[in-house]
Amino acid sequence: MLIKMTALASALSGLVYTSLPAPAPLMAPDAPNEDLQQKIALTLDAGREVPPHALVFERVDVDALMGAPVVDTQERFVGHVAQLMVAENGRIEGLVLGLERGLPSAYKEIAIESEEVDVLRAMAGGYLVKTDDGFAALNNAPEFVPEYESASASGS
Repeated sequence: MLIKMTALASALSGLVYTSLPAPAPLMAPDAPNEDLQQKIALTLDAGREVPPHALVFERVDVDALMGAPVVDTQERFVGHVAQLMVAENGRIEGLVLGLERGLPSAYKEIAIESEEVDVLRAMAGGYLVKTDDGFAALNNAPEFVPEYESASASGS
């Protein structure tokens, strides 16, 4: 499923998307700071799922979704939302996740389809993204490289 997403991410990279600079990794994925761990726990307990049809640019607080924490299937912190891939109709088709792997040199971005995640809205505002994959599968996914970057690197 993640391999298929690489092709979709490449196709979507030409569409409008919002990007933040890659955040510096905070700490190992299984040991987020106490405030972040509390926010994750509260959102998992009391957050409301954003239905897939509502993942539209005009209906989502994009600023809050950018940088939102990401947890895996075991509800362990694995990273943050680094980019959104938005189709021309405004639908958020995919996300680029910045995986936190402990060391700055270990930071990695991967692309994932919006259907492969649950987006939860926290009661106090903000979002939490829960993936359908475990950390090992996310970690083994190919690194996301936008189409425009791979074209410039190859001299095209």
